[in-house]
Amino acid sequence: MSLLTYSMYMLVEHPEIERRLRQEIFEVVGPSVRPTQENIRNMKFMRAFLNGDILCSWVILFTDGSDYF
Repeated sequence: MSLLTYSMYMLVEHPEIERRLRQEIFEVVGPSVRPTQENIRNMKFMRAFLNGDILCSWVILFTDGSDYF
């Protein structure tokens, strides 16, 4: 399972996280501007979400994943 697939799965399972990520993106970047590297550095919740997904995806990579789904 890839990081992108696992991230999408987590957002579907936890809509409150999706709402919080969207809110942070709109607050930092705005609704119609492409994010810059500086914007991404300022999105602490998004970075925490992705770092957590990286850790969880490694656990799934080295197991069969049946304990998690």
